[in-house]
Amino acid sequence: MRVDRRALHNALKESARLAPTRAPLPHLSNVLLTGTSDKLTLSATDLTTRLTCDIPAQGNPFETCVPAKLLANLVKPAGKSAGDVVLDVSGDKICVTISGTTMQLPAMDPQLFPAGFSTEEWALVGMCQAKALQEALAWVLPAASTDPTRKHLNSVYLDQDAVVATDGHRLHLAPSPLTPEVSILLPSSSAAVLSRILKRDDQVVVARYKTKEQDQLRIRCGPWQLECRLLDETFPPYNQVIPAKGVQQSQVIFDTTALTVALAQVMKLSERGNIKVCVNGAVVLSPWGSSLGEAEMAVPTLQNNHNGPDLEVGLDGKYLLDALPRAGQVELGLGGPLDPVRVDMDGRLAVIMPVRL
Repeated sequence: MRVDRRALHNALKESARLAPTRAPLPHLSNVLLTGTSDKLTLSATDLTTRLTCDIPAQGNPFETCVPAKLLANLVKPAGKSAGDVVLDVSGDKICVTISGTTMQLPAMDPQLFPAGFSTEEWALVGMCQAKALQEALAWVLPAASTDPTRKHLNSVYLDQDAVVATDGHRLHLAPSPLTPEVSILLPSSSAAVLSRILKRDDQVVVARYKTKEQDQLRIRCGPWQLECRLLDETFPPYNQVIPAKGVQQSQVIFDTTALTVALAQVMKLSERGNIKVCVNGAVVLSPWGSSLGEAEMAVPTLQNNHNGPDLEVGLDGKYLLDALPRAGQVELGLGGPLDPVRVDMDGRLAVIMPVRL
């Protein structure tokens, strides 16, 4: 079977990220290759998520399993000109021919590869542009918990009008391009894979298969299809922790670049990453709880409505950096020293819990 080398490598590169080298089951480190007369389908899974990609090809039908990362490294293009790769399966071997050179890799029985998800009829959840969904996921994923014991927070929540993630210390929210009738709790690992395969100009089609025993989501975008098992957990009532806009003691608007530069400089002297924000007629940042040194950096503001005694709030500097857009303006809403800080920009928001000074 003949297939474009660059297209094959791009598909393998993403598949290999889902197929870890040291997998609990041998076949999980493999990619399933299924060839027909006009396409090659690659499938990888970690048992929670299954990722499939179709790429154009020509040749005879076949099916086999090969180590995902090994094949990805083998077919990686060396320069701008990629050419084609020829795949030929023979028993427990697969021959890979590139630029006239043929190499053999071990192949495994495809029947041992984990079976796919449900083949029953799936219900349409909705459709949207890939760019909007990718931007929403990229915004909220930094706030998702990485603690595997807190499954309800190790997730991304797709509500009827918002995409949300929180680790209990911070929360990120973006407007949702989808409006599911029933909210969706997506494993953060699946959401991260989905964020990487979404391409700006493609349309996303989302379907769901739900019974008493299982709850699965299927997302199709261009040549990619992602299927995953949804979490049977309860996401916290996130609206209750979001301060109402405009009711906090101080609202300060910054140029994003100025705030990012100042914050990055101050964090260099903060051992734990904590900073102190002092708001009066100006806004001054300083490291907190550090023995590396002292510094104070005044940050220019575009608008500052603070009135009254100095307000001092402790924050995790990394959380604040993660909540800043790349450009434009950002608004911080600050209450008391122990009140959550609200960060607003372009319809998205973040909530950061304070650090006690």
